[in-house]
Amino acid sequence: MKKIKTFIKDTYKFLIIYIVLFIISIIPLPYYINAPGGLININDRVSIDNSYKIKGSLNLSYVSEYDGRVISLLIALLNKNWDIEKKNKVVMNQDYNYIDKLALEQAYNNATYLAYKKANKKVSITSNDLYVEYIFKESKTDLQIKDKIEYIDNKRIDNKDTLNKIISSYNENDQVIITVKNKDKEYKRKAKIIKADNRLMLGISILEISNLKVDPDIKYNYRKDESGPSGGLMLSLAIYNSLVKQDITHGKTIVGTGTIDKNGQVGPIDGIKYKIKGVVKKHVDLFLVPKDNLKEALKVKKKNHYKIKIVGVSTFDEALNYLQKKD
Repeated sequence: MKKIKTFIKDTYKFLIIYIVLFIISIIPLPYYINAPGGLININDRVSIDNSYKIKGSLNLSYVSEYDGRVISLLIALLNKNWDIEKKNKVVMNQDYNYIDKLALEQAYNNATYLAYKKANKKVSITSNDLYVEYIFKESKTDLQIKDKIEYIDNKRIDNKDTLNKIISSYNENDQVIITVKNKDKEYKRKAKIIKADNRLMLGISILEISNLKVDPDIKYNYRKDESGPSGGLMLSLAIYNSLVKQDITHGKTIVGTGTIDKNGQVGPIDGIKYKIKGVVKKHVDLFLVPKDNLKEALKVKKKNHYKIKIVGVSTFDEALNYLQKKD
């Protein structure tokens, strides 16, 4: 005991400084860091019964994101490829993180539906889940992010089209009662119909997730820390490639990014420069990007003298037609 007291007496200043620095280093700050990511082989995320083997690979690209702490911020200041961003209310809101998880689920389901259709395999939509993903400031409602919409004035809502049709039958400023579920509890919300761009609406944005029945069976294996819809394009191509005899990879390593809807439209994504920087050292043969991101992607390529081949696409069919050609 005497030795311990002597040790503390002799080193207490150092211990205090160490403890203070340690606490400072682990406290999260209102910043986050975007950095180059890497590749995810989609074979590690999707498995299909009796799927065809391929010689190459189809990969997702991703952005690495780190919490802003003292140590990570110092590293970011010294690394030209890392960027410090200030967190806004949307980034810090856990509800939006939840919606990002749902957006990932939507991406997998959209990709599956599209790929099975294109491959002439059995697929049907058994039901749809509609979630409130954004509430506009012009809205007049007590709806909340994450609310799952089930009824409007006791009328069953089973897809976006039904929702829009019902809303269009009302007049501006009419009040409706909306039955929702949130965290497995049922609530009655209220909303007044508003008018914007000559269209009647609730003043919210809806995320629709289709529940599917497919043959052959498919299983997903995405990780808990993964979120967002940006892998949709590559997921649809990889699922399609597993369902048909022709190997559209031709033995190449193909990576890409872009959202996808059930009609095959490819949508833009954020963070394209981090995705390109993250894959250039992975011996990639081709990078597929949404056409809306192509200009920025080529600018990053030129600025950094990258030799990676970048191709812009706006639809699933456009991407598929390009890959089916041997070059």
